[in-house]
Amino acid sequence: MPGKTSRTIAVIIVSVAGVLTEGPVAAQTDPASTLEASLRAQYKLTTVKIQDGVPSVAQPGVVLVIQQEGIFGVPPSEPKAPQTTYRVEKEELQPSAVSRTSHPLRGGEKVYVTKIDVDAKNDKVLLTIVECDSCNGVQQLSSYTAEVAFQYPKDYLQGAESAQVQEGIDAVLLPAADIPPTSSVAPAPTASSVTTSAPVPSEAAPAQRTFAVRHRHINLLGAGSDATYYCSGILSILADGTLKYDCTQTDDPSGRCEHATIPAGYLKQAKVGYNGLHLASKGQGTYDFVADSGTINEALNAIAPLAGMAPPVSAATSAPPLPTASSSCGDYDTCMKNGGASLEKPEGGAEALTEFEKASRLDPTKTEPLAGKGYAYLQMAEYDHAAYMWDSALKLGATLSISVCHAGAACGDTGDFLLSTKEVSFVNKKGEKKFAAVPSTVTSEVGSPKVLLGNGKIVAYYVQLQISGKNYRFYYGPKGPQCKANFMCSEPGLTQQKVVAEYVQNTLDKLRAGSFGSLPNKP
Repeated sequence: MPGKTSRTIAVIIVSVAGVLTEGPVAAQTDPASTLEASLRAQYKLTTVKIQDGVPSVAQPGVVLVIQQEGIFGVPPSEPKAPQTTYRVEKEELQPSAVSRTSHPLRGGEKVYVTKIDVDAKNDKVLLTIVECDSCNGVQQLSSYTAEVAFQYPKDYLQGAESAQVQEGIDAVLLPAADIPPTSSVAPAPTASSVTTSAPVPSEAAPAQRTFAVRHRHINLLGAGSDATYYCSGILSILADGTLKYDCTQTDDPSGRCEHATIPAGYLKQAKVGYNGLHLASKGQGTYDFVADSGTINEALNAIAPLAGMAPPVSAATSAPPLPTASSSCGDYDTCMKNGGASLEKPEGGAEALTEFEKASRLDPTKTEPLAGKGYAYLQMAEYDHAAYMWDSALKLGATLSISVCHAGAACGDTGDFLLSTKEVSFVNKKGEKKFAAVPSTVTSEVGSPKVLLGNGKIVAYYVQLQISGKNYRFYYGPKGPQCKANFMCSEPGLTQQKVVAEYVQNTLDKLRAGSFGSLPNKP
């Protein structure tokens, strides 16, 4: 995987007329005490007033363009906006938890900033954003609000310049003024307007290199079982250094089929990641493209110089394994069997995901593939996606079957913990149902056991249920990773145990409070 290149530090200057310009200058000390004031000078805040429950912009501020998928907003009537975290050092966006009122804020949408907070002690910068309905040209005003937390490395904010901090923010929220007028992303078309014939020809310059790829995107709020989709198309490198992607066909029922252009000089990064070829740009967000390893490595070698990066000596030796592009299973049962077998592999999550997706398409009425996708995402460390898929399964009437050991007999009592919106139960390996209860009568907690000679190190996580005065403690048995004594796991099994335990606890809390909700009917 190619290393990160050094970046020029730029200081943003605000002129008397309020016009934003930027230019390279020498690094200057920017104390943490003045950082918030500097950021507010750069990102002029928008004042929003609410009258009779209807929000309106009293004083507009800077307009930012969303660069990455994964930010969710809620209506202004909600008391608290969901928080999405962006880990600057890892260039990793962690989506917020999805609720019934959540709405995805898509890449390319424009937003205002209504609040900026700097938590120097924890190296966080928090921006509260609200949709710029007038900028986005929407017919029905929504004003969805979200919060994005930018997590910087430890003690980074103590001596960082505002321009360095802004660079991290730009990766997710880029000022509209910084985006070249030639850069655009076509809005998601309706199903009737999807282009399924030849790619849209370039008007800028003839194609110099082309690669047949598939663009992967996730529709977290899509109906039913289909959450991950692919659109097939052509990735082109034009003679003038422009990158262009043209979708020719999509499997997304919403008709999402993208056409995007990254002008010359606006590509920030090109690398091979877990989801294939990863491109990051100024003004266009990020894109992941999937193809065979030969095509991906060839494309990387051709594209890397456009970002000022040296082509990798051998991308094949440093790149993580790519997800399987398609499944060869021919019927529902075979796809489900293949998916289950893939989950038993230490790094079989991506492979399992394609099998369960194929099963969903072969029989959309089944809910089992949803749970399978959840476990696939769990193995892929995409924990929010895993929770969403499990939620989707439960809301459609499924019963989640979780492999566990019951701590009542030194964790020797293994079996399946069964969870649905109507019943919680445990069936041991002999097929005996040890208990059953209505979720509203169950309380739970998550913890870790005290292990003799463990030196304080956490070796496992459990979820403990209290039912009719009795306690039942369960440890999730991760698929793939090996655990000692059925419950003491090393990474990544330890984190998976924690994720599953917390999911069970949170779901039971929602069911008990009557706030779990339901999904709309499938079209």
